[in-house]
Amino acid sequence: MKKTLFLIFILPLSISAQTDTTQKYDFFKKYSIKEQQEDFKILKTSLENIHPGLYWYLTKDEFEKEYNQVYTTINSENTAYQFLDKVDCLIAKIHCSHTMANLSVKHVKFKTNNLLHFPFNVTIINSKLYIKHNYTEDSLFKTGTEILSINGIKSSDLFQKFIKRSYVDGFNKQAESSYLATHFEVLTEYNFDIPNMYSMEVLSYNGKVIKKNVQALTWLVIQDGYSQNHPQEADETIKIIDSSKTAILTFNSFEDTSYVTFMEESFKTIKDKNIQNLIIDIRKNAGGFDDFGQILYSYIAFSPFKYYNHLEMTIDSLNENVLKYGNFDDTDGMKDFFNTNHIKKMSNGNYILDKKQHSITANAPFLPQKNSFKGKVFILTSNQSYSGASEFSAIASFNKRATFIGQETGGGYSGNTSGFNYILKLPNTQIRIAIPTIRYLSAIETSQNKGGVKPDYEIPPNINDLNTNTDHEMKFALDLIKKIAPH
Repeated sequence: MKKTLFLIFILPLSISAQTDTTQKYDFFKKYSIKEQQEDFKILKTSLENIHPGLYWYLTKDEFEKEYNQVYTTINSENTAYQFLDKVDCLIAKIHCSHTMANLSVKHVKFKTNNLLHFPFNVTIINSKLYIKHNYTEDSLFKTGTEILSINGIKSSDLFQKFIKRSYVDGFNKQAESSYLATHFEVLTEYNFDIPNMYSMEVLSYNGKVIKKNVQALTWLVIQDGYSQNHPQEADETIKIIDSSKTAILTFNSFEDTSYVTFMEESFKTIKDKNIQNLIIDIRKNAGGFDDFGQILYSYIAFSPFKYYNHLEMTIDSLNENVLKYGNFDDTDGMKDFFNTNHIKKMSNGNYILDKKQHSITANAPFLPQKNSFKGKVFILTSNQSYSGASEFSAIASFNKRATFIGQETGGGYSGNTSGFNYILKLPNTQIRIAIPTIRYLSAIETSQNKGGVKPDYEIPPNINDLNTNTDHEMKFALDLIKKIAPH
């Protein structure tokens, strides 16, 4: 089963820029208080009946309180994107990175192709906003330039408002900032009602405060700039450094179907070259297939291991009435899942998957590979290491098999709620919410850690690294290997 962040809900990068023929589409249509309230109640009922991890990080009473607080703010007509802000506020309180919302497909397409967009990509360091990519032709806005305000609103105020809309697992301030940086453009556009111009106040390199109006850009320009700044990267790569007997394995996702072959060939190379140190880089890995992390760990494991304690759900068929407002992202896969897995009801009302049925638990404990690596392992993680990447990190950390370098993972240490997504479509506003349906509990002892996998050596984001394009985490790992290598 595939499990990864449902990014298409946030970024329309898969939508090609073109002239939209639906010019009369009313993107700014306002919905009545009653319509919004109806949709919000359906959202609550759906979450309560479909999401098995709803009460992982907050109690039922706390969820009820958060719901009521947002519900009372529905007191005027709103556009779909204004109502989406209220939906975001509630969903963020769940602390689940796989639960997310977006406008309808028509809304997203119309906005992408007909409206203008915020012309910068930002990064956030210590709650401050910096320009990461400038899509305009104005050379004033260099990489690393600090943004002080936008349209007269202080960046610190925008940060405090937007951070409450971050979807992350558990309580992880760094991951919230990383999420916000990734989605800052669209939040800014909605906050200012999608303007054609932005009044920017920035701190220049020579320390001067400069104010300047900047034209918003078409998606064609943004998409072209994004492609130039984000070249296509392979899902997995191997690099050998003979001088230090070090191998660097980079996994940017756990989604490539040739993954197993790559693993076999890579670890054969590692053994043939007598590699003593292994760096596993999963800083950009948002997850993928269930078993890929388990397979990777089997290549570094010293002894038999479990990967998940168990999996659970709140539904046991596709015929439940609560599912009438949407459908699954993979309906055929979900049908097959229910047909091949035995599910039994627990005392809390959830359904647990029989360990004898599900492949990721049926074969546990898993054995190390015959050519498993016995040397030192260093794992590079970041706030963008989610889902399957974070599960792998949790098992490696719990079993004390690796030294972790970088930042706390965005994904939860204890597990996550992911698997098949139920796509709820609210009947009035047509807003879509991806609700994950399987709760994965990692094979670790009960932990008080309500965040991600924490590094042994924390390397916080640094504005100088951004300006100089320095990979400080990798440099730290290689320097550490030199220090511990026998002389």
